[in-house]
Amino acid sequence: MKLRKLWIENYKKYVNRTIDFTENIEVSQLQKEIFGKMNIILFSGENGSGKSTILGFIVYIFKYIQRFREKLNSDYILEYDIEINKGENTRIVLKKNHNDIYISINGDTKYIQEYTIKNGKRYIHNNEIKCKQVTLDDIRDYLPVRLFVLGNDLGFSNIDYGSRYIGERIIHSGIQMHGLIATSRGYGVSLGIAYIYNNCIKNSVVNNILESWGFKLANYVDIYLNMDDDTILKKYMHETDVEYNKRFDIVQFLKENTYEVLEKLIESQSIYINEFYIIKKDGLYPIRLMSTGEKTFLFNLFFLCSNLIDNSIVIWEEPETHLNMKWSKQMIPLLTALARNKKVQWLFSSHSTYLIKYLFQNQIIRLEDDYIGKPNFNTFLANDTEINNRLFNDNHINYFENRVIDIFKNADVSLKSDIFDELGESYFRFILYKSMET
Repeated sequence: MKLRKLWIENYKKYVNRTIDFTENIEVSQLQKEIFGKMNIILFSGENGSGKSTILGFIVYIFKYIQRFREKLNSDYILEYDIEINKGENTRIVLKKNHNDIYISINGDTKYIQEYTIKNGKRYIHNNEIKCKQVTLDDIRDYLPVRLFVLGNDLGFSNIDYGSRYIGERIIHSGIQMHGLIATSRGYGVSLGIAYIYNNCIKNSVVNNILESWGFKLANYVDIYLNMDDDTILKKYMHETDVEYNKRFDIVQFLKENTYEVLEKLIESQSIYINEFYIIKKDGLYPIRLMSTGEKTFLFNLFFLCSNLIDNSIVIWEEPETHLNMKWSKQMIPLLTALARNKKVQWLFSSHSTYLIKYLFQNQIIRLEDDYIGKPNFNTFLANDTEINNRLFNDNHINYFENRVIDIFKNADVSLKSDIFDELGESYFRFILYKSMET
């Protein structure tokens, strides 16, 4: 799936604005080699620039496409490509005009009837509409299979549905940990855990990234069995101290069996992974002993890997939250290693240069005042100073830098040398060094 354009009629700060996700920038061979089939867009900009507003608007389009259309009080036009038949993209245009929503499929426009539960559950036929009318069920294949939302800072609330909601549930939100998780039981991430393990065995890149973070996954997990015949698993299981759980040597199982076997057992709810462990230099850590950052990122990662479904959208607000720089710099490479062959549209918002520098110019949308567009420089593997200066206008000298400059100007050669030796490696240090030559 690939988003192309979004026009917003009037929503918060956006009035008659178009966001062009592609902007006719050609994708280089290098980018294709690195990212494969992944479609990634990262929104960058200062706080208050409108990143969350755009991402929230996209969520609302699909949340209210079947019911409660009046809750999104702006017209819109959303254009995207979706693969219906293998290898063949279909161009889709969704258009909202007041509370009427239309879908154009390769130029053929149809009206999507609204669903109601008043006076019986039914779709409402609109007698004023002249074009063909369809239900959401009729055109469901032309919509995202799922839209997954992660992060705590999105500029909208109540994205989850109440228990009484009747309608198509396209939107699925990620796990909100708040640092309290003591076990993975009940979080529905078993498939994601298995997917990561399989990739660690089959893909050295994934394993190397985890090791660069200072840990690796233990060879075993704790599982709950929900099956009568456990013959296929028996040789890989051991007793645990936890009631109902078995210790399962998942690494050995995946080395001797195919991932698809384990995938089917999990999807059929024959087994649940209730606990996993990471190994650090100082010992073994179950979930309850992990840091907030580790829990948050790993559970989000497991959640995503449980739901890497072609023709889906993933929205992740500030994924670097709680992570140190060592983890942040490997985030985009890790996701690419895990999902480069998945036809998923990824939408991020971030201020982190460690995410921006691992994306190409055409994968970034810059928001600044009234400007919405691509950066005017090559971002891939650019240095942090260049990214900060160009994307965030971070070219103002701060108080400490000004003080050093003032002291430096009036210092003798010996003091200048001492000052220079006390500065960390930086562009500022380079500028001072160049001034010593003149």
